[in-house]
Amino acid sequence: MAFEDRIRLPTLSLIHRRLRLLNLLNEFVESGKRLITIYAPSGYGKSILLADFAQTTDWPVCWCSLDVSDRDPASFLALLAYSIADRFHEIQLEGLTQLIERGDTQSSVRRIAEVLRPVGPHIIIVDDFHKANSAGVSLALSHLLERLPETSRLIIAARGNLGLETRQVIDLVVAEQVAGLSEVELRFTPEEFHRVTTRAKADLATRGETEPYEKQLIRKDGIFVAEDLLGLNPENLK
Repeated sequence: MAFEDRIRLPTLSLIHRRLRLLNLLNEFVESGKRLITIYAPSGYGKSILLADFAQTTDWPVCWCSLDVSDRDPASFLALLAYSIADRFHEIQLEGLTQLIERGDTQSSVRRIAEVLRPVGPHIIIVDDFHKANSAGVSLALSHLLERLPETSRLIIAARGNLGLETRQVIDLVVAEQVAGLSEVELRFTPEEFHRVTTRAKADLATRGETEPYEKQLIRKDGIFVAEDLLGLNPENLK
């Protein structure tokens, strides 16, 4: 993925908008949850959900898609700085990147928090955190949680446990400022699955295709092996 694509919202081609989950995310944001985690195995639609949320929320969003090159805290913070400057054009990127290149994580985080304070309410989305999860990046995130203004909301998505059992996170948990979605919430309900498969079958019929609708869903949304996402056998829902 090109660098520019990792700081901009992904293009979506949705079969089904997951209003139940979008409403939950909106509730978390509006109720003051400063850290929101989304963790589930591959195929549960985490990135699609977040991209849809980012494009429908009224809050300005800074988007970061991580990869293995971001395991170094300086690389992670540089990506974040580019994302912030891309969203808020009044923020001067050069000063941020020069500080980050010196390798002082705490000073870099402090400066990022300072430039975000005047912009008002905003959301930072960090997708694919598992690809860059390291001790250094976890420490940088912990410093961010401690320094970011009250108007910041940080949403982190990863496969499996994020491993952020730090003092800063524990303090937020105690203050009831943390919320999350796991594979339990991300599974389709029977009603949602019925709507998705009905739409997929209709799309296939319109184009005169005979491909099984389960494969159609995988190709268009990349969201499942159906049994995993549903937590039950989709054959029982036909």
